[in-house]
Amino acid sequence: MIKHILPEINKDVFTCPHCKFTAQQIFINKVILESDRRLNFKEYNLVDMQDINHKRFLSNGHYTPDIISKIDIAICTSCEKATIWIDRNLVVPTITTVEEPNEDMPEKVKELYLEASQVVEISPKSAGALLRLGLQCLCEELGYKGNINKSIRDMVKDGVDSRVQQSLDIIRVIGNNAVHPGEINVGERKEDVIYLFTLLNYIVRELITDKNRRDSLFNSLPQKVLVGIEQRDK
Repeated sequence: MIKHILPEINKDVFTCPHCKFTAQQIFINKVILESDRRLNFKEYNLVDMQDINHKRFLSNGHYTPDIISKIDIAICTSCEKATIWIDRNLVVPTITTVEEPNEDMPEKVKELYLEASQVVEISPKSAGALLRLGLQCLCEELGYKGNINKSIRDMVKDGVDSRVQQSLDIIRVIGNNAVHPGEINVGERKEDVIYLFTLLNYIVRELITDKNRRDSLFNSLPQKVLVGIEQRDK
């Protein structure tokens, strides 16, 4: 089995994020780019010009002069599509570097999770803010209304595991700093923001997935056993 190799600037071989084949990559010389500041990749059908990450770097379909010096482009020898970095950030194609949302994640929370996953590479601050909003929506789905800090306090009173409490507070604090800058510079902590996705999935697993499975299994016990347990605990 061919090893999956992450895309990297000036790496001769990596797994193409377009066709998913591990193939040789040909990097376009920056001298060529600088000699034609009107370079328009739409003409060569190399990229989707509607890509939200890519579109923000263009002016009338062309790269602006200040972007040319910051761009790196690799052409896949398998599918002939372009992988593009600008200022060393991968912008084309848009790829998700985070895990898939838990299948039991409430739909409203999942929408925010997926939206955050699409912007985390170019704006960790935006992703952190979206995940914090997703956490608030999750609290509401679980019956904890109002201020998110109060919701976490109420969860602790209800006996939530300390590891879940820590995960809740991590997302709350980092997400708050993304919206209202404080002691944490979220923009410089992309790896920490990426970990917030893992934490949100963990919270959903603990508070929804495992709880539902546990309740279902308990309720499937013989009725006389359930009655005996109830009488025992009176």
